[in-house]
Amino acid sequence: MSADLDNFLGLTTSPIRNSLPLISERLEKYRRLVLSLEAYIHDHLSIVTTSIKSHERLRKSTSIDSVVRFESDPEGSAPVIEASKNERTESNDDINSFFRLLQDQTESLIKQMGLAETTMRSQVIPQLKGLQSSISSKQKEFSHLCHKHEKEYKLALQQTTKELEHFELSITKSEMLPENAKLDFRHDPYFNKKVLLSQADTQLQSEQKYSNFIRKSEADLKLVEIQTTQELKHIFELFSSSLIHLHGDYCNTFQTLNTHFQSIPDDLEWSRFLKVYDMKLSSVHEDLHDSSSASSNRNHIPERQARNLETVTFPNRHHFSTIPILEGVLSRKDGKLSSKMSSYYYAITKNRFFFEFDSRLCSNTQPNHVFFLPECTLKDLVDSGPYRFKLRGKDLSSAFIKSSKTLVLEASSEDELKTWYNVLSELTGLMYSSQEYRDSE
Repeated sequence: MSADLDNFLGLTTSPIRNSLPLISERLEKYRRLVLSLEAYIHDHLSIVTTSIKSHERLRKSTSIDSVVRFESDPEGSAPVIEASKNERTESNDDINSFFRLLQDQTESLIKQMGLAETTMRSQVIPQLKGLQSSISSKQKEFSHLCHKHEKEYKLALQQTTKELEHFELSITKSEMLPENAKLDFRHDPYFNKKVLLSQADTQLQSEQKYSNFIRKSEADLKLVEIQTTQELKHIFELFSSSLIHLHGDYCNTFQTLNTHFQSIPDDLEWSRFLKVYDMKLSSVHEDLHDSSSASSNRNHIPERQARNLETVTFPNRHHFSTIPILEGVLSRKDGKLSSKMSSYYYAITKNRFFFEFDSRLCSNTQPNHVFFLPECTLKDLVDSGPYRFKLRGKDLSSAFIKSSKTLVLEASSEDELKTWYNVLSELTGLMYSSQEYRDSE
């Protein structure tokens, strides 16, 4: 329903739901998320590095060479502790073997810590930095594209506003124009409306392009969020696994954290994002609670119905001064020495201007010829061909040269000829019959 209402908004009233600032904020949130996780892992790396140094000192302190050595041989020269005659000693279970076991365990811990440190330093942190760099690049590219598309759309909107002001001014001047007064054709409401419609078409194309960019940016954001979440899961799994192997006592804790993290659906945050900012997003989304529908339409983005020149409105669009007295297609002789006839679109305005265009398209705003009919003469050319007549006057289409021009025109039927000839007869300053025209020459 809202899409249908958007189609009937005013020309300069933008229907676009601009979610680009939200997308920019969203990308920054994920960049900060990666930074926070990197800082968290750096702290753990510092703990492991410090622990390695502490365990290296512990290894030295538990070295057999640095501790009191108990002799294992009963015949040793000077045992530290004299054993009782009734006491049995096992060479494999003495104090020395105990310290060797302590040293072996310490060596094993240092080795496991070194593996964890290497994993975090050479794999986990570089992957986080790579992810951060990727998000930063996306931010930079997105910011550039936002500026480009927003600038193009605003320029188109400004130009439309400017042409709309010119159109309104032409209406005002036309209404205040004394009867039979000559008006510069560039202030003719019909002509200004034609220029406005051309610019409006350009604006609507820019508007659709901008809207498409916003919807694509939202879809791209969804993919970025899912991919980032997947990469963070992989990185955190690598990090947590190294700590699980290192700290048996902490295994349950990190396993719980990892299990909890891995259980989060990839699109969970995206679904919440939609719920919170649904009214600010341009896309029309599927029912988030219908899991089967959401799964089958995961990448589907419904199209917004595009506006067109038939549905937009603006003040005085249908003002009487913009409606031609007569318009249509006539054939015109290409030149004095040519017999070829080409079709053109002609219009007679309320201000008695006679316009010739290549076609009726609103984008065709540059007239080939412009005559002020009260300063023109009209003559029928029945003798030279059926349904032909001649219009002579000063061509006003050029801002610098106002030369006299003669148009040999031809209608497609007798009724059409009568219609054009009668209207032109009333508006031109002079009208000649064929015989009078020959006599005047």
